[in-house]
Amino acid sequence: MARSLYFPSSSSSLISDLRLRVFYKSMLDEYTVHISQMHPLGLAKLRHFEYACLSLGFLPEPLVFCALYSLV
Repeated sequence: MARSLYFPSSSSSLISDLRLRVFYKSMLDEYTVHISQMHPLGLAKLRHFEYACLSLGFLPEPLVFCALYSLV
């Protein structure tokens, strides 16, 4: 069953969704682009980086992402 972004099943998923929104917003501000200008592969890089950070117990940081990846 698909999980809804607007009606999360638990409070931990709500916190995860909020972190995702904050990280995406900070990355879009860092690169000064609109979400509609992002290529799906660029969004996949953001998602991969976010999951890698969270799985290691770190919060995703835009400056660390910029040091490791380049979005074209």
